[in-house]
Amino acid sequence: MVQRKKVKGHDIAVIFGDFAPMHLGHVFAVHSAKRQHDGAVVVVSGRTGDQGSLVDLPLQKRFRYIREIFADDPLVAVGMLDESKSLATTSNFADWLDELEQVVKAETVETEVALTLYVGDDNSKQEILQIHPNWQVEKIDQTTIPISSTKIREHPMENWNYITQPFHRHFTKKVLLAGAASTGKTTLGQDLARTFHAPLSLEYAREYQDKYNVTDDELTVRDYTYLLTEQYRQTADLIEGESNHGLVIADTNSTVTMAYIEYYLKNEIAKEDYAMLKNLYESIVTKEEWDLILFTLPGNEYVDDGFRDMSMNSAKIRGEFTQLVLNLLKEAGFADKIIILSNQTGNNMYYENYLQSIESFKEKLDIIVGQM
Repeated sequence: MVQRKKVKGHDIAVIFGDFAPMHLGHVFAVHSAKRQHDGAVVVVSGRTGDQGSLVDLPLQKRFRYIREIFADDPLVAVGMLDESKSLATTSNFADWLDELEQVVKAETVETEVALTLYVGDDNSKQEILQIHPNWQVEKIDQTTIPISSTKIREHPMENWNYITQPFHRHFTKKVLLAGAASTGKTTLGQDLARTFHAPLSLEYAREYQDKYNVTDDELTVRDYTYLLTEQYRQTADLIEGESNHGLVIADTNSTVTMAYIEYYLKNEIAKEDYAMLKNLYESIVTKEEWDLILFTLPGNEYVDDGFRDMSMNSAKIRGEFTQLVLNLLKEAGFADKIIILSNQTGNNMYYENYLQSIESFKEKLDIIVGQM
């Protein structure tokens, strides 16, 4: 059972800020402060439209991420100061400090506590002491780990190792390879993963079909529920994982899976089952955040891998299925992320797609070979 953690003791350190994002300099400051006191309370503050919100890191998300960082630390609690609610009608710093004090006390076991506030500059220290001359205020040593949230927001890749783990999922560049079967997606993904030292999320359906010895045209409603959820989970795990250094490549996504549902099952199953699969797909695809989608076209021959439905081996069907996937991606809101790759044949297709992908990484993501 998850319980809200509070800090014990009467001597409490307070570290506050917007933390957009929290970096290792902040973590070092929290660790230093908690060892000099009975414990520490980290207060994440902000309001609608603050600098975190502008980069899709609103207050609630930052609060959740930071509480995740210190989840197993008994000496640190995390509180949230929502200025949009509690301070909507005032910009008075004294009122802000009063609200801060209330947030801190809500995160401590004892009702009577002595607070020591930690700040980043002398001006903030003097301003606090003018309002509360009896408070203890210390300046944080920012020279040990010289990094700032601004530098990270501006250049996340160059400062990747300073970003705390939960915030990795936000700053990760996510690239999707999409298209019909047998268009070189996996080969391209493997080449790009090696080139950019990036983890590759392979097509989960191949693992699933190999395990249960089932072909494309034999997959059922139950099978597709697993394919939709597990493909998303597999890619999400890579984004969370230690092999992620700022870039994750995925061989497929829920949209491609939904295209197969449309092709094979839509007219073969009960309307209720189709509606269930479509609702599941929509709930997943709305959570996907692709920075770039490399779309492969059917140029080479349709290869029989033992699981593919060879009845799809015609130019007409491959073309129709390709258009179906493309339409679904656009309907999902990804039209501005799509780059259509070469439709050449043979080795020329693989090489041209590889070169075009590298150029797209540079133009769309500002990622060049040797950077990762």
